[in-house]
Amino acid sequence: MFVMDHVFEEGICFEGQYRVAKVGHKYTRYHNPYMIVHLQDITGIIPAYCWYGRYHGPKQLSTHDIVHVCGTMNSFLENWQVSADSLEVLKESDINPSLLVPVDICPRRDLLVHLARAVDQISAPSLQRFVKRILNDDEIMSRFATVPASGRYHHNYPSGTLEHSLECVEVVQRMPGLNNSERDLAVVAALFHDIGKIRTNKIGGMTQEGFWVHHNALTCEILGDHLKSLDCDWPDAAYVLRHIWSFLHKGPTQSRSSLAGLVAYADQYSAERAQEKAAFADQKTWKTAVKDLNGNLRMRLREAA
Repeated sequence: MFVMDHVFEEGICFEGQYRVAKVGHKYTRYHNPYMIVHLQDITGIIPAYCWYGRYHGPKQLSTHDIVHVCGTMNSFLENWQVSADSLEVLKESDINPSLLVPVDICPRRDLLVHLARAVDQISAPSLQRFVKRILNDDEIMSRFATVPASGRYHHNYPSGTLEHSLECVEVVQRMPGLNNSERDLAVVAALFHDIGKIRTNKIGGMTQEGFWVHHNALTCEILGDHLKSLDCDWPDAAYVLRHIWSFLHKGPTQSRSSLAGLVAYADQYSAERAQEKAAFADQKTWKTAVKDLNGNLRMRLREAA
């Protein structure tokens, strides 16, 4: 259960899986030690007090650990908190990792919910495991959820890369004529096609590495360890993904797979739509209709009628 979905009443049971935001070790006025663990997910954050003597669990935790917590809700000075009875550190969570991305990393809850939905719609278990391993990689996810997609071109704001990637996923999901395996592969390829930007982009510009290296050249390097796991789970899928990401850098027209062209189209479509939205953002509604006479104009006329 999410932090903010609990019933905030005195003595109510509190249980769930969360990320550790921060940990503090303190003493009561009687010099009894206790630990405060701030728990968070995409909905918010709440402190859990671990009173030694009644608390069962580890006394040393790290930021961004995934933990399972049991305890009770109580209020102190009009602030809600949890009195933790037990806490267990989990190596893996059965919850979609998108839903455990801390709010201090990505405040865009809408994007994380969209991401979780996209992961759940992947039908191949091996590809879903592959994606979840990447999303559980804090080194990758902490940047993927925050960096802009560009400096000035498109989605040039915090979390722009994640937003752009999810728009690309939406485009390939709607493409007709694909079987389940092809759609799954296209979704995963689209989701991580710009993962190299976690090393080339930063808020306000480009990194030193980005000055010298194109982001597409870094995809397989960044995802290398996770691709090795996919090599064992579903080798053909790992080959196809490497092929798509390699030819996005070289040019999808040279690819042996139509999926590379599809991902490249989704990439271009999302970028150009973002530019259009920015260009017409300050215009009156009737003026923006000129940007898509075959779609938006007819839709507005129907709505007006």
